[in-house]
Amino acid sequence: MTLFLLTILAYATQNEALFAGSVPEKVPTFQATVRGSEPFYAGVRVNGKWIDEPSTEIPPRQEVELVPDAPWQTQDTYKILCSKVELKYETSAMRRDRLQKALAAQGYTLRETANGWRPVRDLDAQYAERMLKMQAALAQSVAAAPIAEIATSPAQDNAAATPTRRRFFLAMLAIPIVCLAAIAFVAKKMVFDGGS
Repeated sequence: MTLFLLTILAYATQNEALFAGSVPEKVPTFQATVRGSEPFYAGVRVNGKWIDEPSTEIPPRQEVELVPDAPWQTQDTYKILCSKVELKYETSAMRRDRLQKALAAQGYTLRETANGWRPVRDLDAQYAERMLKMQAALAQSVAAAPIAEIATSPAQDNAAATPTRRRFFLAMLAIPIVCLAAIAFVAKKMVFDGGS
């Protein structure tokens, strides 16, 4: 059940990113052809309100506002009489497919980021993946380095530390011997020189 809810949530956040343009996701879009121009896709507003049913009848003398459905691009809206534009309804599946293809044509794909689903430039994603691989390789080499040192250091430690330990032990043993010799010398001087 949790996986199902997470899938629905991911799908919803992907939709937010995909339909992040001027035309809301729930508003139907149309292929608009104005005489003498290339067709484009747009949402339609009449008197400032979105047409929310594709079958809505619009009188030919009614002025309509065409809002281009091209997310990630700022475009001006067009106000024109309905009789001068031909509108063909675009289903939501066709719209989703068109938007994904438009993203891909611009070199973007939808990716999950720390801030949710966002259109990410493919080149940037490749650089990011390369950086992550380099970081992982660096982390592995850093993690492996202490293990390699530990594996080789006891033998090196014993070989290098044995002379050092001997010197230290001899120095620690020499201190009391020198002290005893000094005491003996002072005592001898006092006893033999003081007695004669």
